[in-house]
Amino acid sequence: MAPLKEILALPNANANAEQQFQAIMARFNPADIQCWSVLYQTNQARWDLGTPAPNLQRLIQQNVPKGTRLLVPGCGYGNDALALAEAGYEVFALDFAPEALTVARNRPISSGAKIHWIQGDLFQSRPEWENYFGGWVELTCFCAIPPKRRSEYKQQLKKWLAPRGMFIGLFYIDLPAGGPPFNSTPEELKTLFSEDFYLNHFQLSSDSVERRQGHEWEAILKKKMIQEILW
Repeated sequence: MAPLKEILALPNANANAEQQFQAIMARFNPADIQCWSVLYQTNQARWDLGTPAPNLQRLIQQNVPKGTRLLVPGCGYGNDALALAEAGYEVFALDFAPEALTVARNRPISSGAKIHWIQGDLFQSRPEWENYFGGWVELTCFCAIPPKRRSEYKQQLKKWLAPRGMFIGLFYIDLPAGGPPFNSTPEELKTLFSEDFYLNHFQLSSDSVERRQGHEWEAILKKKMIQEILW
């Protein structure tokens, strides 16, 4: 991977935002923290809605009790993490890119809200988080991970969720080839998760924001107990 200064120098001074974005993505490696840093530094975090995702907030607040300890991986600028903390959940917001968390940490929040900002790699070993979270919140993290690493994502989910813990999330379907974002299919998702999780709710989202309509597949998964997997 090219050094950060070389990636930033790729677009010339006259490049418009789209040309700049395409130049960055032509050399993008999702596993390299520099690449995510470049997108934030050049204001190209195109997945950021600037506001909490209404369908995700609905799913969580209708299905997860207030006070539950939630993990929000790939939290970005913290739109959804902050909204959940304000709604009464204890939130652990994790992101790979320090630039995202610099912005998130400086956003206003009520004095009683509980949120912890953590910069790090989702695939990092964290023994202290085993069986620790009552809920896992997925928005644009899974689709940023190359498909060959999705089994690792599931293993972290399985490891860090408490018994009977809930996964609440949105997956992205019918996307163009390539990525990120990387496409998923409902069939692939069922195959990946059904051995270790109950698929309590699994359907196309009906209240996505306009630019994501028809592309968000909402899911509520519940972690199985070990005896339920064995039997």
